[in-house]
Amino acid sequence: MTALLASELSVEDASRVGQKVNLRGVHFSGLQARTVAAADIGADLGWTLVPIDLSWAMVEDGRELRVIVPVSLKVLSEAKAIAEISVMLRLDYDVGEAGESEHAVCSFVGISGCLHAWPYIRAEIQHLTTKIGLPPLVLPSVLSGHVAQIVGSVKRLPTSLPAAKAAPRRRLKKIQKGAKPRKT
Repeated sequence: MTALLASELSVEDASRVGQKVNLRGVHFSGLQARTVAAADIGADLGWTLVPIDLSWAMVEDGRELRVIVPVSLKVLSEAKAIAEISVMLRLDYDVGEAGESEHAVCSFVGISGCLHAWPYIRAEIQHLTTKIGLPPLVLPSVLSGHVAQIVGSVKRLPTSLPAAKAAPRRRLKKIQKGAKPRKT
């Protein structure tokens, strides 16, 4: 399937899919912040957001939906870019009931996925701006009326992602002084 544009997303489809899934995990897989020009620290900061191109895949035989949300923005001071910030976020949803069309899942990812990710992204961007020596950049808290302006496209990943593997358990052997280790 080709990517859907924000204007092609359906609120009705997103709502229907949303009743069948539960957000189970939020994972940051990449953070980057860097200054690109000197700035007057006393100036009010602005920002421009690169349209977000979300992607998704079903894993674990369709029981889990993984949504990738890459966000890039430029921090502005007096209309000049002074910093660039990139955040990569993954949302994991448990899927209670399968059977939705690809278009419906894309609508859910583009609308609800973006809204679910936004508070985490907002907090991380505020934190990252302070880490690079700028005043905290506070993004708006609610985007519900602006999803169509910030989402660029939504696409299904060409192949399913492998299920996350649990870290292997290592068995620690306790050896007392003078005792022989037990064979396992």
